[in-house]
Amino acid sequence: MVSASEKIPDDIRYMLEDMYGANKNEWPSPIYQKDLNQDGFPDWVAIKKNCKLKNACAAELFICVADKTGVCSEYCYSEVKTIKNIEKTINTLKCESTC
Repeated sequence: MVSASEKIPDDIRYMLEDMYGANKNEWPSPIYQKDLNQDGFPDWVAIKKNCKLKNACAAELFICVADKTGVCSEYCYSEVKTIKNIEKTINTLKCESTC
């Protein structure tokens, strides 16, 4: 689901490699870009494999943390049981780590 114009940022790619290995076939799928917290910066969603329930799937979120210059300087990683209504609950999530 990632097009050439939506290349996964290196920080996220490194974290996915750490979690799932270098074989991209083992990574969550789909991986796509979406502004989850409506801050104008692209966040990334990686849906756990083999889930056919769309919004009721477990996912790994990479939320952009912008610096003072307005550049996405790092990503806050959080795992969620479902992305259903995530826009409403995104601000209550805590970072499990940053990348």
